[in-house]
Amino acid sequence: MELKKKGRYLELPIGGLCIEQIVFDGLLRLVFNDREKSFLDLHNDFIVDQFNQESKLHPN
Repeated sequence: MELKKKGRYLELPIGGLCIEQIVFDGLLRLVFNDREKSFLDLHNDFIVDQFNQESKLHPN
């Protein structure tokens, strides 16, 4: 998986994966449905860009 820079943000190529579980234990963790159970911990605000629409989310 290769991260690409988009402005001052990094773009994470997770196309084809689905979020299988969302865990909150002080941090927000997204667990994906691949064999390795890849996960993404969110420590700060982030932007979701889907279908050419952006939403800024705050994990706290």
